Amino acid sequence: MKRLWFLIFVLVGALLVWGGLVLRNSNAVLVVASPDKSLTLVARANTSPADPTKYGCIAFDVLDKNGQLVDHHQTGASRYMRWSIFWWGKSTIRLDSSDVGTYYWARGSDGKWHVQSDKVNW
Repeated sequence: MKRLWFLIFVLVGALLVWGGLVLRNSNAVLVVASPDKSLTLVARANTSPADPTKYGCIAFDVLDKNGQLVDHHQTGASRYMRWSIFWWGKSTIRLDSSDVGTYYWARGSDGKWHVQSDKVNW
């Protein structure tokens, strides 16, 4: 009986590790609506060979209610490292990355999105 539980534990562990590797290396797209549902955040790994320095880095788009592009950003965060991106309030996007740190993109009064590092007091 102990051997059966050990085999189940090893199998489940292997599946979890394999699943994490597949997700980290895939071209998965993350779509998150803003808290007030007026904007949508769409994040994905950059797979365009146009700029080799940004290949494999997380890029995101901000779309309006009609699906029209409002803004696009390359984050510099590698998809192979730990990262998360989410809405931080209704008009701020937060990226946490183990390789580039924490950054915020906030919509300014001019309507443009501006990036700030968490190391800057803003």
